[in-house]
Amino acid sequence: MSIIYHGDLAFELFEVAQKKGTIILADGLPGNPISKKESIAEWNRRGYDIVFPRYLGSWESKGRFLEHPPQHDFEILIDALSKGINNVDKVYIAKKIYLLGTSFGGGVIMSIKDDTNIDKICALSPTITYRGIPDINTLASYLQTKYPGSYRFKVSDFDKLLNDEISSPVNKFSLPSSKVMILAGEQDNQISITELRSFATQKSIKLISDPQVGHITLSKLKVEHYDQIDTFFLGQN
Repeated sequence: MSIIYHGDLAFELFEVAQKKGTIILADGLPGNPISKKESIAEWNRRGYDIVFPRYLGSWESKGRFLEHPPQHDFEILIDALSKGINNVDKVYIAKKIYLLGTSFGGGVIMSIKDDTNIDKICALSPTITYRGIPDINTLASYLQTKYPGSYRFKVSDFDKLLNDEISSPVNKFSLPSSKVMILAGEQDNQISITELRSFATQKSIKLISDPQVGHITLSKLKVEHYDQIDTFFLGQN
């Protein structure tokens, strides 16, 4: 699948004939786009188109990572998809839009401003705050060492992320709770299930926890997770 650009933002589009709607994916940090192929194929099999953006300043996208909150780019993309976006020789229009993000990406989509074009949002093991995450202060140097060129950022911008100034729902959440669901693992050693449960209760957000798993990512979804998300997206919860 070829890369499509909307401004500086790069994304892939995976279409199917029978559509339940369009899912926009928000990857974790770090993320490897190749590792999402099986998950994308499963969502396609279930009748969803998939839009898979690369955060500005990462992978094929242009710009600088974290120069501004990444949820702003998602807001622009959502608006464009709802109006129609050029895709080779045709215009693609998303009639129903769902957001699915994990970890860092979960925090991004839960920090987005409400939009009538957004139907539902599901966050997998979302980062609601960066305070207290084990070894989080080594993440910037890890990205620079292990993913040279894939994430292009200034350390000062990264510091803002870690200070909950960019994409932390603990400070940024303003969505209608009925649009949002959190799916998390009870054995997660990175994102505290206790903090997630407290946050979900405070904001009246539906939370489903799996006692058998740890950190849930797009590439580690189980069949029952797909079913739970599918049911929520279709309003059958």
